[in-house]
Amino acid sequence: MEFQQIGLIPLAAVLLLGALPSAAAQCDGPSPMTPAMPAPALPSPITPGGYPVPPGLPIPVGPVTGLSGARAAAESWRYWFEVNRERLVALPERTQAAAMTPRTLPMAGSSDGMAELRRTEAALQSELVAPLAQAAGSDQAEVASQALLALARLRAQAPAVEPILLQGLRRNELRVAQTAALALGMLGSPEAVAALLDLSDGTREGGRRCGGLEVPRVVRTAAAYGLGLAGSRSKNPHLRERIRASLQKGLGDGALIDRNADREWNLARVVSLGLIADPSFRSALLLQKWELEAGAQDLAAAAQVPVAVARLLSQAPAPERERYALSLLARIEQKDGDLDRRRLPGIAASLGELVRPGEPLSVRVTAALGSLADDAGRRAEAAGFALVALGSMAASAAPGSPEEMWLLERALSPRDRRGMRSWAALALGIAAKERGAEAAPRGGKKGPSDAVSLALLDRLRSLKDPEEAAAFSLALGLRRCGEASVEIRRRYSSLRDESLRGYLAVALGLLGTRENCEELLSAMDTTRHHPWSLSQAALGLALAGDGRGTARLLESLADRSAGGAAAKGAVAMALGAAGDARALRPMLDCLKSTSSATVAAGLHAIGRLADDEPMPWFARPLADFNYPAVDFALLGFLTGS
Repeated sequence: MEFQQIGLIPLAAVLLLGALPSAAAQCDGPSPMTPAMPAPALPSPITPGGYPVPPGLPIPVGPVTGLSGARAAAESWRYWFEVNRERLVALPERTQAAAMTPRTLPMAGSSDGMAELRRTEAALQSELVAPLAQAAGSDQAEVASQALLALARLRAQAPAVEPILLQGLRRNELRVAQTAALALGMLGSPEAVAALLDLSDGTREGGRRCGGLEVPRVVRTAAAYGLGLAGSRSKNPHLRERIRASLQKGLGDGALIDRNADREWNLARVVSLGLIADPSFRSALLLQKWELEAGAQDLAAAAQVPVAVARLLSQAPAPERERYALSLLARIEQKDGDLDRRRLPGIAASLGELVRPGEPLSVRVTAALGSLADDAGRRAEAAGFALVALGSMAASAAPGSPEEMWLLERALSPRDRRGMRSWAALALGIAAKERGAEAAPRGGKKGPSDAVSLALLDRLRSLKDPEEAAAFSLALGLRRCGEASVEIRRRYSSLRDESLRGYLAVALGLLGTRENCEELLSAMDTTRHHPWSLSQAALGLALAGDGRGTARLLESLADRSAGGAAAKGAVAMALGAAGDARALRPMLDCLKSTSSATVAAGLHAIGRLADDEPMPWFARPLADFNYPAVDFALLGFLTGS
C-alpha cells in the first residue's frame, strides 16, 4: 500500500468521490482491498472544486485503518482540516456576492441593488452557456468533466444546461458519464432529478439514458450522490419525498445489496440520505435498522450511518437525540476491537452533534469523548474526531464552558500524545467559529480578548514545532483574536515550509488587519513559483475582503514567463478559490489554451465563480465525514487512472 502525493487535487473531493468506483473498477470489479493504479503526473486540476491540497500531505490509497502509513494521515489535523475547510473558512458574504457580477457590487442592503444583482447574474450565466457547452464536447475527459461541473452551477439557465448534461451520460468515457450524473444533482432541476431516479434505481430507462441496456455501476453510484445533492437543495417537498423513497429502498428489510460491485452505491445512499431533511425521521430510523441488521456486511457504508443519522436527528426533540446517543455511547464503552475502530470517528463526531451542554447526557458524553482522546495510542483515528466533537459541543455553550476548559487544558498540556495538542487547539477554534466569532470586528480592529484565546496565544509564542504552531495560528484566526496578528506575521515571514505557510496565510486573512494584508501581498511577490503558498496568500487576502490578491494573480496569469501549464493551472484554481468576479473574463481566455490542463483549470475556476452557492457542492456531504473508514482504492474517478 502506498501514498499518492496529490498536489493540487482538492482533498475533500478526493475523499468523497474516491468512494466512486473507477472506470477500471467498472471493468474488472476489484475487491475493496485492491490498490489503486498510480495517479498520472500532477498537478492536474481535474477535480470538481475546492482548494488545492498542500504539498506533502499524503493521500492514502487503501483502507486507512490498520495501515501504519495511512494511519499517520488519518491522525493528522491537517488532513481533517482539508476535508472540512470549506465550512470553516468561508469567504465574506460580499466576496461571494461579487462573484456573481462583473461590475461593481450594488450597495449592500439595497432592494434595488439586489434586484440588479439577480438580473446581472442571469445575464452572466446566459453568456457562459455556449463556451462551456463547447468545452463539454471535448474529447479530453478532464476538460469535458470540468465543463459539465461548471455548467451545473448555472442553475438560472437550467433549461439550456439540462440537454448538455443528459448528453454527457451517453459518453463512452465512464469518467465523463459519472461526472454528468453528479452534475445533474448539482443542477437539481425536476428533469435532472427524474433522470437521476432512473439512473440510481438502475431501471431500463436509466440504461437507455446512458445509451445502453443497463446503467453502468459507476454512473449509478454518482447518481445516488447526485440525488443527495439535489434533495438537500430542493424546496419542493414532493420532490424531496420522491428522492428519499428511492434512496430508502431495501433499508426496511436490512437488505442493501451485499455484492462488492454495489458497495460504493450503498455508501452513496447512506451519505445522501443524511443530507435530506426528513421531518418524519423515517430515514434516520431506517438507517439505524439497516446498520443493526446488515451493517456488518458492509462496514464502509455502516461507518457513515452515525453521521448521517446525527444530521437527521439534529433538530429532533431531546428524547429522540438522547436515545440514539445512548446507543453510540454503548459502542464506545464496549471497545469492540477493529469493528469499532472503523466506526469510532463517525460515532465521536455524531455525539458532538447530538448532545448539547447542560443536557442529561452531556457529562457522560464529555467523559467518553475525553477517554477516546486520551486513548490516542490505541485508537488514534478517533482521538482527533473526539476533540473536534467536544469543540462542537462547546459551541453550543457560553464561553468558558466545561467542554471549552477541558479542551484548553489539553491544548496547553506539557505532554503531547500523537499531536493531540494541535487537535485540541483547532477544536477551540471551531468552538468559537460555530458560536459566532465570525461577527467579531474586522478591518484593523482587535478581535475579542477572551481568556481562552489569550492562553492559546501565550502558548503559540513558545512553540518550536512549526506544524503545531500552524494549528494554533488557525485556531486563533478562527477565534478572531486580533492580538495574535503580530506573532502570526512574525512566523509567516520567517517560515520556509511552504505547506505550513499556507495555514498561516489563512489565519492572517481571518484576522484581517491592514498589516496582515500588506504582509500577504508582499508574500505573493515572493511565492510566484510556489502554487500552494500563492493560492493561500490570495485566499487570505480574499478572506480579509482585500481584492489586491486577485490583481496579482491576474498579472501572473498574463505573464508568459511565469511558468508553464502547471503553474497557469495553479493560478487559475487560486483565482476560482478567491471568488473575485474580475477573474471571470481571463478564465474564459484560458479556454483557448492548447494545454488541456490549463483549460480544465480555467473551467474549474469558472465553475467556482459562477456558483450561486457560498460553498462548493462537496462541503456539506463531507462535514464530519468518517474518512478513516473509507476505502481509497477507487481514486480513478479523480486521477484518471
